[in-house]
Amino acid sequence: MWKKRVRIVVERRRRTADGGQRFDGRCPVCACDVPTLTRQEAAAYLQIEVVEVDSLAASGRIHALHTVAGAYRVCKPSLLVGPR
Repeated sequence: MWKKRVRIVVERRRRTADGGQRFDGRCPVCACDVPTLTRQEAAAYLQIEVVEVDSLAASGRIHALHTVAGAYRVCKPSLLVGPR
């Protein structure tokens, strides 16, 4: 009698305390998987208020996306280029 072996691999991505990046969103403008930030993290990164992040995203100066879970995220590479 033969025994079947099944190997199950689970992949998890998580933010690390040492600043390691995780790719957790597909930016519709960049058309690739990118690391994303919350609105609060993006505001702290740019040293502006959260409302300004919203207006920059609405004007298209930075890229914003909604995750499958419904969270509002900001494309980090669009912040590195800087709001235009």
